[in-house]
Amino acid sequence: MYTLMINTGGIGDFLLTFPAIKALSQSGTIHLAGYPDRLQLAVDAGIATTALSLDAIGFDSVFTQPNKRLLQVLRPADKIIVWMEDSDQTIRKNLEAITRANVHVFDPLPPEKFAHHASNYYSQCFGFPSQPPFRWTPKSSTKRLDIVLHPGSGDSKKNWPLENFEDLATQLALKGREITWCIGPAEVERIPHLPSGQLLQSTSLCQLAQELATAQQYIGNDSGITHLAASLDVPTISLFNHTNPSIWAPKGENVTVFHQANHPTEQILKLLNLHQ
Repeated sequence: MYTLMINTGGIGDFLLTFPAIKALSQSGTIHLAGYPDRLQLAVDAGIATTALSLDAIGFDSVFTQPNKRLLQVLRPADKIIVWMEDSDQTIRKNLEAITRANVHVFDPLPPEKFAHHASNYYSQCFGFPSQPPFRWTPKSSTKRLDIVLHPGSGDSKKNWPLENFEDLATQLALKGREITWCIGPAEVERIPHLPSGQLLQSTSLCQLAQELATAQQYIGNDSGITHLAASLDVPTISLFNHTNPSIWAPKGENVTVFHQANHPTEQILKLLNLHQ
C-alpha cells in the first residue's frame, strides 16, 4: 500500500505521530509532504520513504485547480492522510474528486477534551491501539557530548527562565560535568543574551539528531527538540511549565518530567546523583 501523508505540524507534534506511522508502515510505504527538514527525520528513522515540500508538490492547488505536479504525486496513492483543520471538508472533498485514494483528513491536534496522551490520539486516528514510544538510532556522529541544555521552545510561555538554566549549568560544571547549549534560530531571536560556553548549532534536524544521540543527558523545556532527544533514547529531563505533560510529555523509561517546578535545580542534581 502506498500512503501519502501531509503533515505541517510542529516538530514535537510530528514526532508524536511516529509510533502510529511505524505501525502503518508495516503495510506499505509512507511518503510525506510538508516541511522536509523535519519530515526527513522519519525517513532517517526508517519509517518513511520520501519527504517532500508542499510547494514542490503544488498542494495549494488542491483549493483551486489541481496542477500537473500534484496530480502526479496523488496518482499512485492508495491512501492519503492529511493532518489539517478541515471543518468544511473542502480538502477531503477536493482530494476525493481528483484521486482514487482512500482520503482521511484529521485535525492536527487532539480535541480539547481528549484525556489521553497525544500519541494515542494519532494512533486512534489510524485505527491502531496505543503504541509503545518510538525509539531510533541515527547515523553516527564524531561528537561526544555530556550534558545538553536546551533553554528554548516554540512558545516562550513554555520556557523555564534562562537564569535558572544558567544556574543549573553553573552547578553542573562545579560537579565536573561538561555543558553544551543547544540553541536554535528561535532562541537566538528571543533570548536577550546567549549563555556562554559550548554551543551545538546544527545545519539540519537530522544532523542535530546525530549529535544529540551521543549525549549522556539532555535537559530542556516542552519543545520539539526535547521530544527528539527522548526519541533517541537519550536520558531526558523535560521541564513543563505551561502545557499538560499527561498529554504532551515525551514518553519512555529514560524520561523524567518536572511540571511547574519553580526552580528544580537541586532535584535535577539529585536525580543525576550530583547532590551534596
